[in-house]
Amino acid sequence: MADLANRRRGTIWKGFVATALRARGLDVQPSPSPSRKLSERVADDDGPRADITGPDAIGWHLVTASDLQFDFARRLDSAEQMAVLKGVRHAAVIQYRRGAATSPYVIVSLDTFADILQAGEL
Repeated sequence: MADLANRRRGTIWKGFVATALRARGLDVQPSPSPSRKLSERVADDDGPRADITGPDAIGWHLVTASDLQFDFARRLDSAEQMAVLKGVRHAAVIQYRRGAATSPYVIVSLDTFADILQAGEL
């Protein structure tokens, strides 16, 4: 039962993040929530999808996390591994904050942050 509630919370959070990014003018959408086991999806296609996709997300593997217990290192490591497998340059985790949903944490590596600064994207 808790697993179903966690998946629902994750799906809602992913939709919220996509909506917030679209409100800022970005062309993104939430990826469809999987209804099959991860092993079946990996066997059928090119592996797990990013949670947020679209033209303005190209070059990024964007993962949303709605866990109430934060494990930034594990989440970012996993997102970075998927980025390498997908052949994209950057990964980021958008972490839900209890009581501050409109101000989530966005976790990137220092190398990624340096790339953003050098590109003048901040």
